[in-house]
Amino acid sequence: MITPVPPILNRVTYLHLSGNMWPEVTVLSKLNEKLRILMANQGWPQKRLAERMFVSPDTVSSWVRGINHPTLETVKELCEILCIPIEELTNDNIDVPEYEEVERKLPYPICCYPEDQQDTEHIIIDAALANEGMLHRFTNAGGAECSAIYRGGTEVWWHYREREAQMIRDWNKEYAHD
Repeated sequence: MITPVPPILNRVTYLHLSGNMWPEVTVLSKLNEKLRILMANQGWPQKRLAERMFVSPDTVSSWVRGINHPTLETVKELCEILCIPIEELTNDNIDVPEYEEVERKLPYPICCYPEDQQDTEHIIIDAALANEGMLHRFTNAGGAECSAIYRGGTEVWWHYREREAQMIRDWNKEYAHD
């Protein structure tokens, strides 16, 4: 599952599919940094990504440190799990933005729910959203990790955390020209 990086290439390797080279050789010099950013954006330690990928934490660590790179099939799985297009992970000309926590605040109370059925504290993240959107992360009353996009004080979109990246892309695509 791991393709060792030849020492001469120093953090650059080629992806293989079933032992065959891609028709065009793909060079990945920023894959390790993009993985680190994407995991941080999700709030995932290496262990959690390893569990989702069914690989050892050492394998993920070697990817993040740039010692090894995943195979093409593994890159496809990574993109599926991280909810990003393969081009975003493999194209060195596309940067992955780093999210930054802006503040934490209590959720807006929902008047028809008892206090024990409210969301946890919202962590507000600067995710460079279009149209003045702000990303909120929280755990709902049922214990599920969720993300929502607020505009002003109103929740506009929400989804389970695992689909957060797709929600952000859809939001930015929808409101890029507003």
